[in-house]
Amino acid sequence: MWDSIVQEQNGIVSINLLLNRRSPWVDIESSLPYRGKVNIDIKKARQMSIRIPNWVDKSTVKISIKGKTIEPVWVGNYLSISNPPVGASIKINFPVKESVEHYSIDSYQFRGTEYLGRHTFAIEFRGNTAIDIQPKGEAGYRTYTGDSSFNQEAPRTAVSDYVAMKRIAW
Repeated sequence: MWDSIVQEQNGIVSINLLLNRRSPWVDIESSLPYRGKVNIDIKKARQMSIRIPNWVDKSTVKISIKGKTIEPVWVGNYLSISNPPVGASIKINFPVKESVEHYSIDSYQFRGTEYLGRHTFAIEFRGNTAIDIQPKGEAGYRTYTGDSSFNQEAPRTAVSDYVAMKRIAW
């Protein structure tokens, strides 16, 4: 999976997940799920293909290169950018969708010995990230403890710019 975040073939760089990632071709700095803000620094690529999550309304996506707004070119859920300038930054912005989905599950006592009924949960999502589940657990048992800081800026950690010269096959 880690290798699939960014892939390159014949100068075409595909970004499949908007996660923080350093590679020989691009460096990605993502603020998801806190903000719909992604910065991509170009090292070398003749063509870029950037997958945008399917929950994003394409009409709300804003892209700029070197501070200049460009019109998005879509191929399915992928943004296509030809001849991105080496050393430039591609900035992508979009609103992060919040939604609530309902799921029902059957509940059993320890090891399935006694059927306890069907339980329905409401799960709140921010993009693809679950941030809350209702109802909360009973009798002191936690069903889920979400992160209440999602309306803040994404946390940052200083790391080196190291990129392995050779891929390690796991």
